[in-house]
Amino acid sequence: MKEFFGFLSENWSELLVLTREHIFIVALSSGLAMLVGLPLGVLLTRVKSLQT
Repeated sequence: MKEFFGFLSENWSELLVLTREHIFIVALSSGLAMLVGLPLGVLLTRVKSLQT
């Protein structure tokens, strides 16, 4: 456990950068999925010929 906290204290700046990068990538991919998925879902529920 001591090694873990030592690693964190030595690399906190890089971990912070990588955490921010990860959050950005997750937010971007979630936003794109909603941008495509929500209109497609609405379209599929309203157009009867696409429901089969």
